[in-house]
Amino acid sequence: MNRFGEVLATTPLAAALMPGLGAGVNAYRATFLDPSVRELFGDGWARVARSVVAGLRAVSADAAGDPRLIELVGELTLESEVFARLWPRHDVRPRVGRGMSVLHHPQIGRVELSWEKLEISGSPGQTLVIHQAEPGSASEQALALLSSLSVAPEVRATAADPA
Repeated sequence: MNRFGEVLATTPLAAALMPGLGAGVNAYRATFLDPSVRELFGDGWARVARSVVAGLRAVSADAAGDPRLIELVGELTLESEVFARLWPRHDVRPRVGRGMSVLHHPQIGRVELSWEKLEISGSPGQTLVIHQAEPGSASEQALALLSSLSVAPEVRATAADPA
């Protein structure tokens, strides 16, 4: 993801797990304007929203005056009451770190994941976001199920018959 929240790439499983946050999507915009993202985070969405705004506030310190930032903040202020209420608080949070998320996926239900955001050296403003389930947990089993459901049939056939 770049500093303006644009998702640059995802894995197939990440795309299946968070379809509203796939490659080419602006995660900041999707958090506030895409109802499927709000549903995905369920009761935890308000915390996610506060965190997203605080992360964007941190970006704004380095990108003040950047037209992409101005456009994004303007759009979100006009289109989202929640964003418009949170932005003036001036909360700031580093864009890297770690934590836990609970997702409510329409196919596999509740999934608890730890996440870590890492800064990509040599690519200023880019972060790598890694999600993982606790080994042996119900969430790990749910991710395995989602992975099997989301793999294209032709890939499954090739994997089953390596010849």
